[in-house]
Amino acid sequence: MKKDFKKWHNKKEFINKMEQRPFFHELEIWFCYVGVNVGFEQDGQGEDFLRPVIIFRKFNNEIFWGIPLTKSIKKIKKESLNIIINFHL
Repeated sequence: MKKDFKKWHNKKEFINKMEQRPFFHELEIWFCYVGVNVGFEQDGQGEDFLRPVIIFRKFNNEIFWGIPLTKSIKKIKKESLNIIINFHL
């Protein structure tokens, strides 16, 4: 699959010129401009190169640690949903 780096570069220029930034909080899910990536890393989709991202940690009003998610629905077996969570206080 051929990657369109020129189209992504033009989109980055547009994003960089935006004066108003979105206001976000930790644990929210946003569609973010992920872009076209080098190698086998998952690219953003569509005309705007978007992917859903969960805001894991907010550092300031413009920087966050985000975890890309998928929009795909996958069938899994019911018995594979057993999860153990330990909380340490």
